[in-house]
Amino acid sequence: MNQRDLESQIQELVDGNLAPNERTALLAEIDSDPQLLELYWDYVVLEGAFTRLHRSASMLQTEETIISEEQLQGRRKRQFRSSLLATAAILVLGAVLLRLTLVPEDPPILSLQTSPGSLLDISHTLSGEDAPPPGTLALGSRAILTQGTLELNFANGVRSIVQAPADLTLQEEDQLYLRSGVAWFRVPAKGVGFRVQTPEMIVTDLGTEFGVRSQPELYNEVHVFEGKVEVRTLSGVAATETLTIGMARSVGLVGRLAEIDAKPSHFLTSLPESLPHLHWSFDGDDTNKIAASGSHPAADSKDGEMSARGESGAFAPIEGKFGRALLVTGVVGEAPSGWTGITGNAPRTVAHWIKLQPNEIHSDVIVGWGSHNLNPFNWNPAFLIYLRGGSVGTFFGVSFGAYHLQSTTPVDDDQWHHFAVAYTGTVGPDGRPELQCYLDGRPERMAHRVRTDLMSPDTDRGGALAIDTSPAVPGTIPVTLFPDGWDGPRSRRMPVAIDELHIFEAALDEEQVRNLYQHNQYDYESNQ
Repeated sequence: MNQRDLESQIQELVDGNLAPNERTALLAEIDSDPQLLELYWDYVVLEGAFTRLHRSASMLQTEETIISEEQLQGRRKRQFRSSLLATAAILVLGAVLLRLTLVPEDPPILSLQTSPGSLLDISHTLSGEDAPPPGTLALGSRAILTQGTLELNFANGVRSIVQAPADLTLQEEDQLYLRSGVAWFRVPAKGVGFRVQTPEMIVTDLGTEFGVRSQPELYNEVHVFEGKVEVRTLSGVAATETLTIGMARSVGLVGRLAEIDAKPSHFLTSLPESLPHLHWSFDGDDTNKIAASGSHPAADSKDGEMSARGESGAFAPIEGKFGRALLVTGVVGEAPSGWTGITGNAPRTVAHWIKLQPNEIHSDVIVGWGSHNLNPFNWNPAFLIYLRGGSVGTFFGVSFGAYHLQSTTPVDDDQWHHFAVAYTGTVGPDGRPELQCYLDGRPERMAHRVRTDLMSPDTDRGGALAIDTSPAVPGTIPVTLFPDGWDGPRSRRMPVAIDELHIFEAALDEEQVRNLYQHNQYDYESNQ
């Protein structure tokens, strides 16, 4: 039965004109169909309204104005059908408007958020009106993080924290290409199968929490902290292995997977409120175990702790610039950490306070990491901050290996002096590394020197002075305070006091260095 016949039968039912058997069948159908029941009640309400109107009209009618019952019912049906059509149109229009105003657009495949001080450059394959909104990536989009930290949130619930320097591309909705960077991933149940590809391997999630290190100067690594993943190498023997909680692998020679220790301390699991850094205040009671603080993941582990070794009495606590400081007494000793430092040409800032007695000739490395094993492929494998003394005083120095800088202001006056060097990770038009040194919160003029005597005879000495601090491979040195033996054998050391050592995985600007000098906080203004 079509809609018009149903409406006609309902009208006949309301008017009392249906035969008993038709009436029983129609009532049963209305009772089983909510839409017919609603239509029936509309007719009943309309019938009552027209009945009251008819009675009122009957009291006022004359012979010339009488409307027949047949005319009234016909008009009643036409008005009801018009009312239904109008109501339907209004409902359809309302549904369209409701969808346009209340239903949100599909979320982006990948949204981004950076920590304060981060430097991020994003490029897209789409442009103009087709480009994705700010702070998001579409398929093919690329993000290069020069410094700082980046949080990734995928539409499928996957969350990641990426540390600079990093270069990543969104290949698929569930696949990220991590050309370089250190990244932690948390994958929920609905994201199982998520993949991370690096130049050396593909990691496929099987419901887990894991970390990936993709650094040009190191073998790529995967560390599993929960659940399991499958890792497959992309060259050589093309090895495949399933890893579970607590397991880690690096891609070794010819594509083989080598067992390594899982290191949660290598990865951030939340977006920090500051640039990644380590801070040794020297305020603790134990001068043999010097703890670190800061937003770098190594700060929450033994990796950031410096452990003194050497002759007894090499270090002693004294009053410092901020709280207590550490006195290197002159007895041979050093304090290495477990942290491997900042490698390659990544940006960095090292800052600290130093106090020297006058009329002493000092020649000491203050802090450094890397390797002194020069080779034809890398003649800048170590990074050092040192003191160099002479007949006219003692000066701060910076060494990247064969490339040296030395300050022009003597600092051996029994006063606290603040020194900082900020390297951007780039090379200037003159081929020299772009960096700035600061003494007591102000830019310091530095003398440049290239130690050609330290370079291999096979090294190309022309062109840019490429910085490439060696990674933590056998034979290299982790971050060490007053590393012993880096300047060759020496019979004795001069007393040196050090306070508030900061190492940032970023190049601080002049204002930030000045805040360190004045307030011992690089982001002092934002904390007020």
